[in-house]
Amino acid sequence: MKRKKIFKYEEMFPEDFFREIQKTPVSYFTFGGLEVHGPHNAVGNDGFLPYYIALKCARNTGGIVFPPVFAACPCFPPLRWQELKSYTKHLSRPSFWNSREFIEKMLEEALWNFEKLGFLVCVLIPGHAPNIAIAKDFCEGINFRNGKLAIYLANLIDNRYMKNYTEEERTHAGIWESSLLKALRYDLSDPSRIKKFLAGDRGAIPPNEQLQWEPHKIKDPSLIKAEKSRPYIKEVTSTISKEVVALLESQRTNEKKC
Repeated sequence: MKRKKIFKYEEMFPEDFFREIQKTPVSYFTFGGLEVHGPHNAVGNDGFLPYYIALKCARNTGGIVFPPVFAACPCFPPLRWQELKSYTKHLSRPSFWNSREFIEKMLEEALWNFEKLGFLVCVLIPGHAPNIAIAKDFCEGINFRNGKLAIYLANLIDNRYMKNYTEEERTHAGIWESSLLKALRYDLSDPSRIKKFLAGDRGAIPPNEQLQWEPHKIKDPSLIKAEKSRPYIKEVTSTISKEVVALLESQRTNEKKC
């Protein structure tokens, strides 16, 4: 049976893996949280967004996309374990949280695996702003270029990508984030739930549960639509793809010199 091109690591047979890593030794690793994003978005929002961006990039660059890791640390600065255990503010159900140490250890072990497997480039795409902050600190603190692995850290909320969105649209669970989820996973963002919720139809959601969003900043739920995110997706995937290809070429050149 002839198989279509496979980018997803978990769907590969061993032969697929060795063929792809010989051709394009690039790994994509995404991690974002399970955090409530209003009544209208799935709780996996922060994990899905970087993962589907990674799949689009891999179609341009080649390489292997690893399964999304749904893990995230709350707050700024990101909370360590002892702080997280005693923190109560803004940890709304059904959000599922991890500590800063958890994220750092996950990154350490993931990058060790990628280097051991023979990748020359690892593309890290965090979802959730505190995850981005942890990844930045982590990559600056450890020099993985001592081995053969170079790290490319993609920031999906970089100002160069966000210039067409107002500050209000960028708010948590707002127009930008909701439209992006709708574009990448149409079934997981449903703006019609906003009006029902605000009209008092909370369904099974307990009245005392806060849903971590600012409804007054979504004055018109009809603005949440996939089309609004198309230019953003095109620019993000194009930029990341070009820079990853250039980094891989540099890595291969350095490898030949050694």
